[in-house]
Parts: sequence; C-alpha cells; structure tokens
Amino acid sequence: MTAYGLLIDYEFCTGCQSCEVACKEIHNIPVGQWGIRVLDDGPWECSDGKFNWNKIPTPTRLCDLCVERTDKGQQPFCVHHCLANILYYGTVEELSKKLEEKPKQMLIVPQFMPREAKGEFVHQENATDAHKAAAMDVKGTGASTFGAHRADAKVGEYEEDADDAHFTTHSNRFVLGFLMLAFCVGLGSYVTTGLTKLCGFNFPAYIGPMLVAVAVRNLIDHTGHIEFPAAEISTMGNMFLAIFLSMALSGLKLWQLVDLALPMLVCLAAEVLLIVFFSILVLFPLMGRNYDAAMITAGFIGFGMGATSNAMANMQAVARRYGPSPSAYFMIPMVGGLFNDFFNAAIIALSIGLLS
Repeated sequence: MTAYGLLIDYEFCTGCQSCEVACKEIHNIPVGQWGIRVLDDGPWECSDGKFNWNKIPTPTRLCDLCVERTDKGQQPFCVHHCLANILYYGTVEELSKKLEEKPKQMLIVPQFMPREAKGEFVHQENATDAHKAAAMDVKGTGASTFGAHRADAKVGEYEEDADDAHFTTHSNRFVLGFLMLAFCVGLGSYVTTGLTKLCGFNFPAYIGPMLVAVAVRNLIDHTGHIEFPAAEISTMGNMFLAIFLSMALSGLKLWQLVDLALPMLVCLAAEVLLIVFFSILVLFPLMGRNYDAAMITAGFIGFGMGATSNAMANMQAVARRYGPSPSAYFMIPMVGGLFNDFFNAAIIALSIGLLS
C-alpha cells in the first residue's frame, strides 16, 4: 500500500499564504475553513537571546492532496502555487529520502487519504524526543510521516552533494519546456524590435523574451490547463547560463589590453572596494540584515562586477549552500534584467543628446 504526503521545508517559508489562497479558491472552501493553513511559531525569545519565528504550512483534515489533480500526474494546488518552492508532493518513501538532505523539514500525511493510501494512523511507541509532538506512522510503511525531522541535524548543516536538485521527469516535459523557451525567444525578438522602434532606444535582445515569458507563465498558472515544467526549464536555464559564462570568459582577448593593464587594475580595485563597502555598510542593512538581504547583496555584487548573468550565478552559488530566497530571485532578475536596461537606455540616449 503506497502512502502519499507533503514534505514541507519550513525553514524557507516566507508566509506569503499562496498555498492557503490557492486551496480555498480552487476548492471553494468557505470563510473560516482551510485545506492548508500557514501557522505562526513565534516570535518568541530563546534563552540565548535569539528569536524563534517559523512559518509552517500545515494541511488540515479537509486536505485530500488534490486527488483530482494527482490522479492525472499533476501536483496539488498548494505545491503548484508555492512561490518559495518549499512544498513537495510524493510517496512517503520518496519524501523520507529527501527528508535526510537538510534539517527544518516536516513530512506530513493528511488525515484524509485518497486512493490506496487510506491507511490507519498509529502512534509510534519508540518516537524520539524530536518526534514526540506528533510523530505518526502509516501502517505498513514504517516511515515517520507527521512532524518528523532529523534529530541529529544542526542548523546550517548541509551536504554539498545534496544541493544538486534531483527530480523525476519525462522527455515530453523537457520538450515542452524547450518549446516554451523557443516560443518566448522567437516572439520576444519581435517585441524587442517593436519597443526599439516605439521608444527610439536600443533595448537588449532579451527584454522582449523576458516580457513574453512573464506573460506565458502567468497565463499558464491562471488557467491551470498545463503543468508548468519548472524543474526542466530551471535545469536548461542553469545549463545555458554555464555555456554563456564559459563563452564570455573564453572570448576575452586579454593580449589586446596590455597597454591598459595598469589603469584597468586600478579601476577594478577601486570598483571592488566601492562595491564591498557599499554592500556591507549600505545595502545589507537597508535590505533588513536577514537571509533575503544577504542573497540580494550577493546578486548586487555579481551585477556590479559584471551583468545580470553574474548576479544569477552568485545567487545560485549561495542558494545551493544555504537555500533559496524567493524575494531575491524576484527582485534581482526584474531590476537587473528589465528596469535597469530601460533606465540605462534612457540615460545613455539623454547623455548623448546633451553632449552632442
């Protein structure tokens, strides 16, 4: 008998309540009831002077894991609409393995179980202190499924190998993801040309594809007719980014810059010092002195020393080690890849007009 559940990485839950809203909207749950609810654990001060404050998405007894979707091979709505990507659906066996990758995770099997997973719940007699609050088994699986987390794990303890995402997919999903990218790039090239003619500024080629991609993603999420291949597109994005960075570095003709070596080194040293001091003294405090602020700062440093692609590479390196930051992944590409180019084009055109 196969049991299904949700793995919740509550360490990185932002409390946006997208899961709550999506569940209530889709299932038409009345006011005062929830299929999944984001609970507040805190804030309260610990004995060491630090504060405990966790946002924990918790399915209720109304949750059926969106059986009408999962029967079709799709994700539950709460998983599909999670902005922080901290909810995972699968079998208890699969999710139990993922549970070992990092601390501050919970594996939950809702009380209402669809399909063959309607097993009885029995309390564990030998639950450890870390699991006693609500540790439960699905009979016959031997897997801890509710409120379970690693008792021996330390905060911030990650294995390097566990940072690489592993997921099960199908060739059709990769083809769908590639065709979506090709469509956005093809149609977006015309959008870029149109914007250039309309505004009189020379916009980077990727502005149009980015705008089309935003429209396509929102349309897919709004209609729900297609399961968006996020993991596949992310994998292709990482691959293309690595290829781009390799081509950019291999295309540098340093021997042509020998005469400018000293001035360039001086400028580079000054730029590094300026970015470091600005990041530490201004940007990080201004953004809130938290993990999101650290990730935004990492992206800013990459952007300041190169371009948006460098910013994304910096943030990916930090995310692999310490986990994702939805706010940073929303802000940096939007500002660096969209608004910055609009302002740059306007400033450059204005400066040329004033100096000519």
